[in-house]
Amino acid sequence: MEVAPPAAPSWSPTRSTSSIARRAAGGVPWVLLAVASQRLLGFATNLVLARLLVPADFGLVSFAMVIIGASNILEDFGVPAAIIYGGRDARTVGGTALTINIAAATLLFLAIALASPLLASLGGHEEISSVVTILALGIVISSLGSVQNALLVRELAFRRKFLPDVVPVVASALVSILFAVLGFGVWSLVAGNLVKTSLTTLLLWYLSAIRPRPEFKLAIGIELLKYGRHVSLASILSFVVINVDYFIIGQTLGMTALGIYTMAFSIANLPLNALSQQVIIVTFPAYSRLKQNTEALFSMFEDVFSIICFVSIPLAVAIFICVPAYAPVVLGSKWAEIADPLRPLVVYGVLRSLTIQFGPVYKALGRPDIVWKLAAVRLVILVPLILWAVGYGIGGVAIVQVVVMALFFPIGMALVPRLMGIPVWRLWRLVAPQFGGAGVVALLLASISAVPVLSAVSATLPGPLVMTVLAGAGYALVVVALNPRVVALGRAGLASLQRVRGRA
Repeated sequence: MEVAPPAAPSWSPTRSTSSIARRAAGGVPWVLLAVASQRLLGFATNLVLARLLVPADFGLVSFAMVIIGASNILEDFGVPAAIIYGGRDARTVGGTALTINIAAATLLFLAIALASPLLASLGGHEEISSVVTILALGIVISSLGSVQNALLVRELAFRRKFLPDVVPVVASALVSILFAVLGFGVWSLVAGNLVKTSLTTLLLWYLSAIRPRPEFKLAIGIELLKYGRHVSLASILSFVVINVDYFIIGQTLGMTALGIYTMAFSIANLPLNALSQQVIIVTFPAYSRLKQNTEALFSMFEDVFSIICFVSIPLAVAIFICVPAYAPVVLGSKWAEIADPLRPLVVYGVLRSLTIQFGPVYKALGRPDIVWKLAAVRLVILVPLILWAVGYGIGGVAIVQVVVMALFFPIGMALVPRLMGIPVWRLWRLVAPQFGGAGVVALLLASISAVPVLSAVSATLPGPLVMTVLAGAGYALVVVALNPRVVALGRAGLASLQRVRGRA
């Protein structure tokens, strides 16, 4: 299904593609710095809270956040993505977009509040009712700043977004830990979430040059929703796909199992959270500006995809080797079962970190419908398999996630180049060296396990760190030998980081 573009962009379509690439590249270090700060703070906070709280507390909030996350998707009907794609003047669309977002968020809050007793019965814990209602306030609060956030992203102004991205995470961590120390249990996580949402919105309004007032212009509203409906539907289905395992595990295995699975999923997806998921924030607006020049768009995509693949795999290897060995020491014996789902989920995390890179291309080419169609098919396949696999515990669910993701990754690898009239082999050529390096790592780990002396050494406390260094060195040697372009891309990335440090 073809999607008509909302309107002619406010920027010139003849603007230099190299200029757009430079602005996008300049934005990436700021996004990565923000993400690195967020993830490190979030990870450190979770380690502290894991000591202060019990797995059931994490499981209860995880169940509630599934509801809130789904509602966050509906709160804007894809309007921010339509703003980024269309490029209309901010003063023209801002008021109408803000009105749509506030109205939708308010209705969602009321619906969640009314449905909270039913949600508590589904989750098997009566406290879910009050937790989900309070967390739903964050939907209304975040809707107030969604227009400013979209405009900053559209203009690739990621340096200005740094404070709203990082400061609220610090405040949230401090509040959550303080409340946990004072004995508030699960409510320490709720309080931290609300503080983060509120402070983010305040900073976006304070730093934004545009402060729209609510209004509604029918033509603009229709224009925004025509594109946004596909993005919204894609987000809903993708969210269900990502979180259906949480629902099924919570219902069948209980909150403690869900808490362990949630922690394993979070750790295993560090490559995704640390890099891939945030890079798409930069690439969508950049690709949208290049949509009339598919060769330039694909060239930028090649660079991005190559870097993501190169970085994600060694990060995953480090997690695969180290976390099962050290998790009981760092988190405590109550998390000893985390190794069972963690290792399959690491493989899933790598495949997902690559697969989500296809979405910005579909949306920039005016085909956001492809995202929701693929998500719908994946959901139909995934649900019955998880319902069967949950009988084998959270480890069985993790293996199913890997199998299904491995089926859908090649679809994107074929579809993206074909949409732009580019030979499919160009994209597969990019990932061949990285996958070759991963194969070498797998052989190295298998060899160590097969040799008794080496296996005994790897079982010592420093053993996993030594194995990680050896595996990383083997991977890097193979990839650089087969794809020297990675070195040039890495140097360009380091140069961008140095420029950011000079400006900070």
